[in-house]
Amino acid sequence: MIEAKFRIVTPLFMGGADQSTPELRVPGIKGALRFWWRALAWNWCKGDLSKIRDLEGRIFGSTEHGQSGVIMDLCGANAKFTNESFFEKRQGLMYLGYGPIEKGKLTRDYLKPPVDAILRIRIRPKDGKAPEAPDESTDQLSKALIAMGLFGGLGSRSRRGFGSFNLIELNVDGKKKFSCPEDRSALEREIKGLFEALNLHEGLPEYTAFSSKTNVCIFNHEDKDPLELLDKVGISMQEYRLGRRKKPRGISSASRFERDTALAKKIALGEQVNGHPRRLFFGLPHNYHFKDLEKNLEIRGTNHDRRASPLLIHVQMLNDDEYTAIAALMPARFLPPGEKILMRATEEKKKDGGRRMSVDSSSFPESRVNLDTEEAEELMVIKDFLKQTPWVKVI
Repeated sequence: MIEAKFRIVTPLFMGGADQSTPELRVPGIKGALRFWWRALAWNWCKGDLSKIRDLEGRIFGSTEHGQSGVIMDLCGANAKFTNESFFEKRQGLMYLGYGPIEKGKLTRDYLKPPVDAILRIRIRPKDGKAPEAPDESTDQLSKALIAMGLFGGLGSRSRRGFGSFNLIELNVDGKKKFSCPEDRSALEREIKGLFEALNLHEGLPEYTAFSSKTNVCIFNHEDKDPLELLDKVGISMQEYRLGRRKKPRGISSASRFERDTALAKKIALGEQVNGHPRRLFFGLPHNYHFKDLEKNLEIRGTNHDRRASPLLIHVQMLNDDEYTAIAALMPARFLPPGEKILMRATEEKKKDGGRRMSVDSSSFPESRVNLDTEEAEELMVIKDFLKQTPWVKVI
């Protein structure tokens, strides 16, 4: 049996059975664990998608394979939901929490950290007999839990550090396999050890997975308050994406992304363009607002409204009163082959009460351009963010 003691160290936006009351639930944890299992399986199966699907179906269940090959249960959870405004005067948290936090207000309740619980996983007996020794599924699930504990989270905005899942201790049949790193050096050793044992598969993954192109960085700060730390991460990301360069106070700074903004403005004015903004590789949709034109610009795939960010942020506990952050850049196919980038303007109009509403129309300007495939594979704009801000490369 696998027993994983874990702690959620940042606010967790996870829907309960009725979706209106936050709740820590096995299906949500199982879904996240499945994601990290797939991230590792790309290497175990050397990119063979049919083999990955078959193994995944046997462990987690599928229409072809029937019920899951494992039984999971959760115990000891101390989760309590609240609507306290943890983000007041913290611009970075509001930036990273967009969705659950809009215009300075919570749009949903959340589970207040720290949330401690124990996840138990048993292999379902075959022919009425449980395996006498840990099998391949046990080993793979243990490694997926470790990956999830170092890089992942649960619930909404988990790719931006919310619901950060920290593995405190992992035991398999009573034997300790992992314990939470106590300092920065131990954390680096755990990350390097995981990757060295993985024998990374070359080439660009078809989905978000670890590969030879993966980069892992640790934030160059520790803090006793995980929210204060995540706020610093959010501020650094917001400043980079807005294009501000570091300058002494009082001196105006040139934008890092003047070309992106100029190109977007051309489309809003009705001009056709041949390229797209580089910043869209942080994730789609990638939107602009031009106050002077009273127009917005929406940028997405022609067939996909959303593309999750390839950059995953995780807040990591080093001991009971110190935290740092981990960034995992996991390049994968950005959009299906042949899909273009759609950039379409929408117009703002004032409704009753002065509230601005976006009005969509097929007659508004739009451009459809090819994806910059070289940039999509290398994600240089995100690598530049990690170089320009307080991150230190580990992998």
